[in-house]
Amino acid sequence: MEHAISELAGFYNLDRQVSANFVVRCNGVYRDQRGSSRGISSSTDRAHLIHLRSQADAVITGGSTARAEAYSPTSRFATYVFSRTAVASGLHRLTFSSSESLQDVFANLQLKHTRILVEAGPKLLNIFLAEGLVDTLFVSVVHGTDTCTCSTNARSSIDENTALTKPIFNIPNGAAAESTIIADTALTRYDCGEP
Repeated sequence: MEHAISELAGFYNLDRQVSANFVVRCNGVYRDQRGSSRGISSSTDRAHLIHLRSQADAVITGGSTARAEAYSPTSRFATYVFSRTAVASGLHRLTFSSSESLQDVFANLQLKHTRILVEAGPKLLNIFLAEGLVDTLFVSVVHGTDTCTCSTNARSSIDENTALTKPIFNIPNGAAAESTIIADTALTRYDCGEP
């Protein structure tokens, strides 16, 4: 695993202000039976998540993700949760009602933080991508014991027969991509906006 972490050090840097991270199985599954990504992750993906978080001064997530993953406050970064309901003590609740209010929320966060990491589910993350709020998207596609071929394509996921695909993210056309495969995990970095 040390080798994987050293490979990640250069590949997964938060060198832009707003980055997002997402893990998915190659069959399109992005959460386990409890609604958590922990059950579908790999050791490479977990190392990459720790590496990204070590660089962030803020993490943004959605209410469902915060509850499923049991987010709690940490001294390493501020944690913001987009939620219609109350969030755990020490987490910062955010809301938006329109595209304009979402843009305002992100503008305010960008005034306070230099390295923001988004860890949201596909619905919220696609809203952020569509609004042009994410500079860089990091995607881990975990092969694990699934019966599909490890792929670095995050625009779609490969089903178990590797014949059909379904969209996961609305990644902007022209987004530059870099990919690598470490063990059973394909890692892709999409640069979604201007540097």
